[in-house]
Amino acid sequence: MAYSDEELQRAGRQLAGSIRALTGKVEALEGKPALDAFQQDTAQGRAIARHKGYSAAEIDRLENFMAQRGILHHQDAIAVDPTPPTSRFWRLGAVPKDEMDMLMSGDDAGFLNTSVRRALNGE
Repeated sequence: MAYSDEELQRAGRQLAGSIRALTGKVEALEGKPALDAFQQDTAQGRAIARHKGYSAAEIDRLENFMAQRGILHHQDAIAVDPTPPTSRFWRLGAVPKDEMDMLMSGDDAGFLNTSVRRALNGE
């Protein structure tokens, strides 16, 4: 039995459509491992940044810095970040003991007088 030209064209269009759909699925599957690896690397980098004292807003700033400089990994960006994290834990570690004692005892005026004087004097 011979097929008409119209039937052959219809079959050809269906076959071409199926090939395009399968090609798209194969390409998507081939790209998935790379995307998964990128997402895992990003999650690990963010965890490292949090561990180093970066807040969520600071991680966003760090990632913008990475994009501007073409830096791929958070660890590399942290090493050259011109703006260190300012989380409360990072700052409290740098407070001298006498100033920390004033803070903990509620002596806000004493803390401010001492810390401002030291900051102005470069201490």
